[in-house]
Amino acid sequence: WRALAAARRPEAVARLREVLESDPHDLASWEALRVAARDQGEWEDVVRACDTLADALEGADRHEMREEAAAALMDHLDRPDEAEQRLREVVEADRSRPNAYFRLHDLLVDRGDEDALLELVEKRIHAIDDGAQLERLFYEKARLHRSRGELDAALEAIENLVMLDEQHVGGIALAVEIHVSREDWRAAVEGLRQIAAADVPAKQKRISLLGAADFLEHKLDDASGALDQLREVERLGLADGALYRRMADVAVRAGRAADAADVMVKAAEQSEGERRAALFKRAGQLQAEALSLPQAAVQSY
Repeated sequence: WRALAAARRPEAVARLREVLESDPHDLASWEALRVAARDQGEWEDVVRACDTLADALEGADRHEMREEAAAALMDHLDRPDEAEQRLREVVEADRSRPNAYFRLHDLLVDRGDEDALLELVEKRIHAIDDGAQLERLFYEKARLHRSRGELDAALEAIENLVMLDEQHVGGIALAVEIHVSREDWRAAVEGLRQIAAADVPAKQKRISLLGAADFLEHKLDDASGALDQLREVERLGLADGALYRRMADVAVRAGRAADAADVMVKAAEQSEGERRAALFKRAGQLQAEALSLPQAAVQSY
């Protein structure tokens, strides 16, 4: 039957059906039908053949047949519920098999079944020890818990994630979002600092540091801490006139006269007209009155 299936597949499918009606226990003919039917797009026959062979096999061979039947049901016959039954059998028997896991995962995502998806992810976490896969799984687990409002569980998953990759920006950003929702501003600031220290584009570093400065200044009443974050933006070479003007205002509120005078001069150098003159004047006043630097004040004036 293998030779017949290989040489004359359309005829083989019909002929094999007849043979199997008379002898449904002929496993060689079921295998031949599986191959021939798959090539001819006869997906009902593929499912029947795979299921029959799976019932007669054990271990990895049995799982492979169930997976092939599930693929035919999902991709060609639009019967996801039947596919799910077969995939669950495989996953329960061997949670490390990637094909069954990803197929079932996609099916649950399409259905929006977060409960079942979370259960599947947790089982997969306990079944494998590959670091890269575990990172993805813990990140997904954290996002699932977050979407369900289970914030403590989400943070616990993120803790496991950063143990594997301490610079996992997606996980840290998710933690920041959770801390902000809880108004835990200190933790949010720390997370933003971690993102800024990670290997991310300069623009993302700047945004993270500015966000940390905002929380420090407006939520924690820590102008000095905010200024330190703005100074980090400057050290990265990402400062502009607007940032220097903001730094000057924050430095004054923090009572850091030397910093205020320094950034006022830098702000003035990047400004024009009346704004430039006003900034140089403010810097000169600080240098003369608060810092006792008459020569610097003269230069500013």
